[in-house]
Amino acid sequence: MTTIPYLKQYDNPITDYLKQYNKLLKQANPNVNELKNLLETFAVHEILIDKHDVTEDELLTHIYILNNQLGSDPQDYGGFSEIDLRAEMRIKIAAEKATLNNFEKTMSREQLYDAKNIAWAKGLTVREIEQWRLEYDKKHPYIDMDTLREQEGWLDVYYEYDE
Repeated sequence: MTTIPYLKQYDNPITDYLKQYNKLLKQANPNVNELKNLLETFAVHEILIDKHDVTEDELLTHIYILNNQLGSDPQDYGGFSEIDLRAEMRIKIAAEKATLNNFEKTMSREQLYDAKNIAWAKGLTVREIEQWRLEYDKKHPYIDMDTLREQEGWLDVYYEYDE
């Protein structure tokens, strides 16, 4: 099994899934039933992105799995790009670690976002982060190019490609 430093061995469902994933990854003709089990990734994904108390370990493990799946399937025949919320997962991890000073605690989510403070996403699920950003973009459709470049620049760290 691939060693992942942030994967806790007592987290059996994820550990078992990762073992199965790594086993199938090495097989030229994997068992159909085992492949069906692998498709549970999509079910796990749906649970994780709506879970308010999702842990950093759960998100990092899911990011790792998506990295491997997307990396080994460049044409995306498995459809994993449809569930690619790795950036939003990274945003969630960073936001939950952010601490606000007294002034920032009085700011709205939009004010924090405009101030480039990652705490704008604090308390949101991964799906809510994605939806909030889509709504923000709808409310602000005519952003000048300099502002857009600046906005993308401070969020780019969350869209990095993992190896």
